[in-house]
Amino acid sequence: MSIFRPCRHAGARKPASSTSLRTLLLALPLALTSVTAVAESPVPEHLWSELTLADARHFLHRTGFGASADELRALVGQSRRHAIDQLIDDLTEQPLQPYLPIVDEPAPRSFAIDSLPTKPRQAFRAARQQELDDLRLWWVREMLMTDSPQTERLVLFWHDHFASAIDDLEDRGFLLARQNRVFREHVGSNWRDFLKAMIREPALLDYLDNDTSYAEAPNENLARELLELFTLGEGNYPESVVRQAALALTGYSLNTHRDYRFVFDRRLRHDGETELFGVTAVHDGDALIDRILAQPKAARHLTERYWRAFVSETNIDDAAIDDIAAAFRDSDYDLPTLYRAIFESEAFWDPANRASIVKSPAQLFIGLARSLDYPKHEWKLIPAMMAATGMQLFNPPNVAGWKEGEPWLRADRLIQRQHGVRLLLAADGNADTADDDLMLAEGDANMMMTESTDNGMMMAEGTDGGMMMAAGADTAMMSPSAAGSDSNETIISLELAGDAWQGDPRYTVSLRDDSGKPLWQSAAADVTWAIDGSTLGQSMFEEDLWQRVEFTVPAVLADKGRELQVSFVNDLADERGDRNFYVRKVRFGQQELALEDASQVDDCEGRSVTGQLYCNGTLSLPIAASERAVSTLPTGPDTEPSASAIRPYDEPDTTPGEEQLRLLVENLRAGDTELYNLVVDLHMIQGRPVMQVVSNQCWPDCMRRWPLCSGRDEQERDLRILRLDLGSDSPDSSMAFVCPLEAFDAATGGNWIPELLARLPAALDHALAVASDDDFAEIHAFWQKAIADSPATGDTPLVLVKEPDDDAEGFYTIEPPPITYPTPSALSTRLDELDSGFLELLAPGVELSSEDILSESPSENPSERQSEGPSENSPQSPTPTSKTQRELERLTAQAWFQLL
Repeated sequence: MSIFRPCRHAGARKPASSTSLRTLLLALPLALTSVTAVAESPVPEHLWSELTLADARHFLHRTGFGASADELRALVGQSRRHAIDQLIDDLTEQPLQPYLPIVDEPAPRSFAIDSLPTKPRQAFRAARQQELDDLRLWWVREMLMTDSPQTERLVLFWHDHFASAIDDLEDRGFLLARQNRVFREHVGSNWRDFLKAMIREPALLDYLDNDTSYAEAPNENLARELLELFTLGEGNYPESVVRQAALALTGYSLNTHRDYRFVFDRRLRHDGETELFGVTAVHDGDALIDRILAQPKAARHLTERYWRAFVSETNIDDAAIDDIAAAFRDSDYDLPTLYRAIFESEAFWDPANRASIVKSPAQLFIGLARSLDYPKHEWKLIPAMMAATGMQLFNPPNVAGWKEGEPWLRADRLIQRQHGVRLLLAADGNADTADDDLMLAEGDANMMMTESTDNGMMMAEGTDGGMMMAAGADTAMMSPSAAGSDSNETIISLELAGDAWQGDPRYTVSLRDDSGKPLWQSAAADVTWAIDGSTLGQSMFEEDLWQRVEFTVPAVLADKGRELQVSFVNDLADERGDRNFYVRKVRFGQQELALEDASQVDDCEGRSVTGQLYCNGTLSLPIAASERAVSTLPTGPDTEPSASAIRPYDEPDTTPGEEQLRLLVENLRAGDTELYNLVVDLHMIQGRPVMQVVSNQCWPDCMRRWPLCSGRDEQERDLRILRLDLGSDSPDSSMAFVCPLEAFDAATGGNWIPELLARLPAALDHALAVASDDDFAEIHAFWQKAIADSPATGDTPLVLVKEPDDDAEGFYTIEPPPITYPTPSALSTRLDELDSGFLELLAPGVELSSEDILSESPSENPSERQSEGPSENSPQSPTPTSKTQRELERLTAQAWFQLL
């Protein structure tokens, strides 16, 4: 684990190599004097104050997410200076959990999505949505469990500051997962270095369209947001700089064929001079950053962002902000220096600035869960809770990020905030150790089905007189789920959503054999995070707020299953509202059950779309005879050249004399070479058929060493090109970059080229089989004829081997947070031992008595005017049954609970 510590001279530059030893020796006493001066600089008196309980609560709530009883007690009595030192020392670039596979594995081939047939395209997009859901839950668990909540708070700050949204990135959620790692790597770095990293960050480049910016037509999106939102602020730069900055950023792009990595593409680059802030020179992106940070307002802009995030959203002390900005600039933009200065300021500790920031959804839900320090049964719904209250992770509304402050307390969002809090308080997440007075939310009771009998099935009585099942509905995520890995059970996974009206939508899941006889059925369960559309004026289905649930079925029953049924059982509607139920994805063990293969019968009499039940009804999904997904592709020995797919890429050109075709080859294996993706071009050049390979169209590298016969692009000298003349006679010596087959051997790593050429006719046939473009049959016939007599090609088949990647990935499972206090009552006992109560955990960092802080006196604060409780049409929440829960409900219903 890497720990960052503040460094007042992090930006110091190395002396030039020509600097004499004598000069260095003469400078040494001055340097030592400076260090001594820094070390002996007086610490402001207010920083030696010992932390009271309110101080500790204020400090931990502002810098992280909530504060547990033990965290508070460990901090009380320490000096403010010590607390700040510890805060910065514990910043870390490494998350507690391993990163999800999508961070380091080869990127899914999103660039080729349009060339997929309909069904594989739908499966591909479903897999990408699954990855995004996993990513959101992974980050929520990290925020819940981290030992460095201040790190997560900063990562969230940067996610808002450099806003990039999946709505615009479409199937490329892996870019946001990688961006999240970049934010972590820079929580304790230098602002200059961070900015230079961000103008190379693929998610941001893609989101702001800089990958399509070139010298003749520069795209100004990144340049404008860099100036206005990221560094200087509106009005602090001349408008003429925007276009000049856009020119300086041309060429900063990403290569979709090479794992979506950053590339500096000189073919797009503006090579001329640009004028930036009065300086005319040849500027690239790094020079642009340096020019920006030389501007007077550069330090001020980020300092004010920090101030609004950590000190106050409304009390803007210009003099204090200017002082902090000056220290930040003097440190050469060392971020820990800025971070430290914010918390060392008197303004941060001023009681007038406490309870002055409205909690974001993350601070509300994550903070509550961390403060109470016991596992919440519905913790896996926190991403949906956050989305319903205005903060969908990895999908801020626009490049400016989320609107904070009072917008978090809009009437519809406030209702959902209260609903989410009640869900988190409703159960302890551990039925085995729950107190007798603690009741799980309806639909959460564990259930178990015994083996089927001659009469169909036998049910063991549950506590409610209904069925019991070995594992009730539960959400999933992180290591690959080994559904049925112990050969004793199979996991059914569903992604569900719903609209609530006077109660949540309820459903059952059942398994039937080939005669339609029921083998297994779940107890009725509720979609616990369904949104009341009549209150919000929007549907959960439309908002894409999905939750994943799992049921476990004994393998002896799963093996007999031939149909899975999901039934909506409690429809309700009138002129005021409507209760609906939605199913997006179903998996039975390792087999995904496609909605397009399903049948649906409901009371709406055919007016519903499959998977969308607006009336009571049943969705029936067929199950293949084997639980494993069956490949229809031929297989062959691993030693033979093979690929997982070959298909057309881009529209073919059928112009006579210029016929061109691009083929995408996936997971090519030949000799000792493995290429995740490869794009080859078939061109007619000088009237001859040619296959062309370009170095930026392979991942990993096309070959270890490019042969001398290959060439370089005139503009992009790092770009290598080679061609193979496929004509029937000897190669045309006048054609550039033509290589003989003998040039490719094990030493170059290009021995896959003759192997692929020998199978090129078969590759064309494979591509024709999946082509959806009507022009492809014509271009296919042309190229088969063009290469028929080529000595380089043959009739050897190219084996297609099904790969377990894009459309066959398993679900991931993220384990629930470990238990600290099994129940709220256990936590209450611990608080008694610490001579504290729930008020000391949940209240903002203010010195108030219980009577003061629980007073119901009128207030002019908008948040207090709106926090009188849910309306009669607000979402239904479980009713607290224990004394502990009732106390928590009373506290979290107060207006102050919405504030930091």
